[in-house]
Amino acid sequence: MSGAKLNGARMMGANLNGASLANANLLGANIINANLNGVQLSITKMPDGKISK
Repeated sequence: MSGAKLNGARMMGANLNGASLANANLLGANIINANLNGVQLSITKMPDGKISK
């Protein structure tokens, strides 16, 4: 019984880790999109009308 419980806990831990990795990937994509959007906003908001790279 104790052995089965330990195995169950390990499997649950693996599932939680998998979810964390998926969430990390989603957050990473969101951060990249935010950075791209930030660059576009900075380009459109240039006071002199010049595009800085």
